[in-house]
Amino acid sequence: MALKVKANEKLQKIGTFAGTYRYVMMPELYNTLSADKVIKEAALRSGIAKGSINAAWDAIGEVFVLGSHLDFRVLLLFTYFIFSIGLALCIAEPVSKSGRYFLRVEGPIKTMEIALYKWFDAAPHQSVTIGKSVNCNLQMSWDLNGNIAPLQAEIKTDGIAIFLHVVEDGVELPGKQLVAGKSVQLYHQSQFRIGQTTFTYIEKDLC
Repeated sequence: MALKVKANEKLQKIGTFAGTYRYVMMPELYNTLSADKVIKEAALRSGIAKGSINAAWDAIGEVFVLGSHLDFRVLLLFTYFIFSIGLALCIAEPVSKSGRYFLRVEGPIKTMEIALYKWFDAAPHQSVTIGKSVNCNLQMSWDLNGNIAPLQAEIKTDGIAIFLHVVEDGVELPGKQLVAGKSVQLYHQSQFRIGQTTFTYIEKDLC
């Protein structure tokens, strides 16, 4: 692409010609954009068919911007890119913001906080199991009256987010019963209940 140069008249403040106006050669920074180039780039980056973008291009008018001929359609396409990125950020699934996460246990037992992150650090691909079985990581032997299954639920991570996976019916979110096989993502202060015990997922930043 050829570089356009224009002469701008400027008042000289220093040097031999201070106090006089002189012409200074400046590069023309704005230039006409090729319609084919813009449409091709838009199709490549957005995944939208080139024909669809071309049809939209033909349906929109033109304006003059910054003294150079620039299609208004170019601005719309770049605005679309910005909008798409913003929308993706808005709908993206939130993830754990902390590397230190705990499970607070409250009920027919003295309140305690269990460092889940230590278990996952030691065995990243394993889950923390909850139930009545002696093989569970959290054996709910304290809940004598609740109908607790040998393996009631699991807490898992994919390395980014934390999930509660229901193995047997009997796990309850606030106002909602979860069925076996259901998985839900846990966020800071998420609560679930098994029998008479309430579990609260907590994220902390520790020094």
